[in-house]
Amino acid sequence: AEGLYQHYLIGSELRERYVNEMGFLPEKIQPNDFVIKVYASALVRTYSSALSQLLGLYPDNSGPEINSND
Repeated sequence: AEGLYQHYLIGSELRERYVNEMGFLPEKIQPNDFVIKVYASALVRTYSSALSQLLGLYPDNSGPEINSND
């Protein structure tokens, strides 16, 4: 649980930099805006870590729909 929280904090820091400060990423992603692909091994822990970081980057349903089949 602590590691997942740390990944969430990393995502939050990335949001602060790339969304709030630099405007590099949009504040909220609309369907069909662009695609964010994240690659992780098939281990549950790596998938969970990546997901936690994305939730920090785009909290409160502001991010894209997550599709684990790609």
